[in-house]
Formats: sequence, C-alpha cells, structure tokens
Amino acid sequence: MKTNYNRAFFLGSLFFIMSLFLGLQLAVSDDHLPIIGGVSIGPAKLGMTEEEIKQASADSPCPVEAIFSSGKAVELRTSWGGRCTTPEGMMASTYSARFLEALYGKPEAVKEETDQYYEGVIVDWWYYYKLGLAFRVMYDKNRNSIVQTIAVFYKGTDI
Repeated sequence: MKTNYNRAFFLGSLFFIMSLFLGLQLAVSDDHLPIIGGVSIGPAKLGMTEEEIKQASADSPCPVEAIFSSGKAVELRTSWGGRCTTPEGMMASTYSARFLEALYGKPEAVKEETDQYYEGVIVDWWYYYKLGLAFRVMYDKNRNSIVQTIAVFYKGTDI
C-alpha cells in the first residue's frame, strides 16, 4: 500500500513540477507577445518614436501601426491575431463581440466608423478608457461580428 502511495505522490509531484516549468516557459516564450492596455503591443510601447516603432515591429509576428503626437506614439494598433493577446486571452481577427463583452463587460463608449474597404459592413470601436484598450468590431448584415483590431492608448485618455 505504501508503495502505491509513494508512486502516486512521486508522479503527482513530477506532473506539478513539469506543469510549472511549462507554464514558466510559455510565459517567457517568444511565441506569445502580450498586449498590455495603456502600455504596449508586444515590443512596441507607447511613447516610442516612429523609428523605434518601426524597429520593434520589423521582426515581430505582430506588426503594429502607431498614431503619433509630438513625435511619440500615443496609440498602437494591431490586426494580427494568434501570437498577440491580452492577458485575458483576447486577440485580433479571431473572436466575436460577444466574447469581448464576456471578457471586459460593456464598453465605456462605442463610436461608429465607416469602413472604406468592406461594403455593407458596420464598424464600431469599443472603448475601455480605464484599461487603455479599444477594439474595432466589424458586423455583417446579420450582426455576426469579429474583433478586427486591438488598440492600446494611455489609460484614461479619450481618443
């Protein structure tokens, strides 16, 4: 009986240590680039110059566009999903507005936008000012949706 207990304890401990190691590996892995509201998208950070944003975005699997004021990035945007995610798991070009609302709740503001590339598509920007995050949500005529773009800006800023 004691042998089975020791084996189960050993296997359980080994599984725990391997899971912990794998979790740490994933957390520092180049495969995942975090989108941090009010701070950054992968290596691109708010406050960087245009040249710094170009360098940060050049080798990144998550290209970033920026809006600048006084030579510094005040807003970052990406439409690349997969490897760039918020800590809550949201990524661009993947999830619906329903999933977005389940993660973050109702937005603090919604601003409608017209899209010049997709005819018949409704576009809204959902703003979460306190988090420094905004999401460009596209709807088809049947109200099916997808979060196309994620934006990062300074928390509390009304963009």
